[in-house]
This record gives sequence, C-alpha cells and structure tokens, in this order.
Amino acid sequence: MTRQEILRLLTEVFSDVLDVNVVLKESATTRDIPMWDSLNHVQLMIAVERKFGISFTARDIEFLKSISDLISLIQKKQKNGFY
Repeated sequence: MTRQEILRLLTEVFSDVLDVNVVLKESATTRDIPMWDSLNHVQLMIAVERKFGISFTARDIEFLKSISDLISLIQKKQKNGFY
C-alpha cells in the first residue's frame, strides 16, 4: 500500500473518530490537530488497527509524533506481517 493510499484511509479514520471533517497531511503532528489529544489518541490507534488489520505495541504508540510516523509504522507492520 502506498503512503498516499494510507493517508487517504487515515483521513477517513480520523474524520470518523474525531467526528469532524479532517484533512490530513503527512507533516501534521498532534499539535496541528487540536482534537488529537491523549484520550482520542487511544481511540484513533484502535480504529487504525482495525482499519489496517494490524496491531500496535505500547512502545509503537508512545513514539508516534506525526502522521508521517504513523504511515511509516503502518507500512512496516504490513510489510513484516505484524498482526
């Protein structure tokens, strides 16, 4: 899956979970998306896991600081078969 395809799907997930129309960019960080707080972070990660059929460890989630980081992690999980 390409980075652009993942970004499109992430946009859907973020919009659904945050209940607002979100336009994501790879460069976006938690500071750029006001509703991406610690509580929503957990809900977002669960929704992302479901959408992509992958599982994150606590360590994976701890170091996510941007959409680019999340896309890279998703690609890594898909490539390595970490489900």
